[in-house]
Amino acid sequence: MQVNEAVDKLPDRQRTCVTLHFLLGVPVKEVASLIGLSRSTVRSHLAVAMNQLAIELTESGPPPAAHEKGHHG
Repeated sequence: MQVNEAVDKLPDRQRTCVTLHFLLGVPVKEVASLIGLSRSTVRSHLAVAMNQLAIELTESGPPPAAHEKGHHG
């Protein structure tokens, strides 16, 4: 599973926090201001989201390596 697919599965607020902070580089303070939450709530959403993403991405396994196809070792 790709990261974008895993992010899409997150609840709305978690997805918004992850998108703004990690994908767009918006500081936590600004994320909080933009969506009307406290900084600690934004940090909490980010922590929970990162745990969920780690679970989702681990369960889906790594993508097949391109060099494995047709490799005659």
